[in-house]
Amino acid sequence: MPIPSCKQVYAWYCLLACLCGTQCRPNTDGGATAGLAANDTIQVTKFDVDRSTTLNAKDWHVYEIDENYVCLPTGWNYHASDSAFFFATAGPDHSEEQVKIVRYARADVPRPVDAVALRLYQQSVAAAPVLASDGLNKDIFEQSTLYEAHYVTQHRDLRYDNSWVLYPDGEYVYWITIRLQQPASPAAPTNRMTDLLYNLQFRHRYLFDNANPLRQVVVLAPKEEYGQ
Repeated sequence: MPIPSCKQVYAWYCLLACLCGTQCRPNTDGGATAGLAANDTIQVTKFDVDRSTTLNAKDWHVYEIDENYVCLPTGWNYHASDSAFFFATAGPDHSEEQVKIVRYARADVPRPVDAVALRLYQQSVAAAPVLASDGLNKDIFEQSTLYEAHYVTQHRDLRYDNSWVLYPDGEYVYWITIRLQQPASPAAPTNRMTDLLYNLQFRHRYLFDNANPLRQVVVLAPKEEYGQ
């Protein structure tokens, strides 16, 4: 099977019907769950991923590993690692930027997975200099379930956007973390995180795809400000 090209992705889900009775607004960065408490549930009435534009092949590279695909900007460095299924960092000028995927055997992950996801998320925000978090959500799709969090950290006086995903898939559970430096200017393009996250494929299937629409979101940990 030929390696697929990387796609320019514009993705959003509109959270329009909230069972919790809280006003929710469509947003792509987790803001739709602002003000919600743990165990609040949101019914999703619209979900759309637009992959109509292909990323420039000279600017992006596709890594294939065990029938899984990771798109990275050219210039990033892949590192062989005993502790990670996949690990890559940006160039020396942006060494804190990284994509890391850890893979566990499904049989080795305790049940319920909700509790495992919450514990890993709590450990992640406790171990990093987190400034703010959009919380942890359980995303229930038509054919799969994953756990997703987005938060901001600070490293060496620079701020970074972090995407955190725990994805049970077949015989494995994948723990995905992506860290990117925030743009220096508000006018700078901000779609790198979207392109990295929404181009991930596991067993030739995108994490987020219209063929597998999002149906429901359950808040496992609420949005939180940790201080500036």
